[in-house]
Amino acid sequence: MVSGLLKRVRSEFQVAAAEVGERDRWQLAEIAVAYVSADGRHADEVLAAALSYIESHCDGARITNVSTELVRL
Repeated sequence: MVSGLLKRVRSEFQVAAAEVGERDRWQLAEIAVAYVSADGRHADEVLAAALSYIESHCDGARITNVSTELVRL
């Protein structure tokens, strides 16, 4: 379920997305999504849209924690 969702998120939003963290517990999935942009506001919009997509396509799973970090170079 998670791998298919991540594949769709990558394709739809042109982001990097992967399952990270507790990979050995089938009841728990921790995922990370990253996007690179020269415009921080645009990056926030893309990540928010990706989160909304994940929430609407997670087949009843609960999303318990979300954090966003903007890294300026």
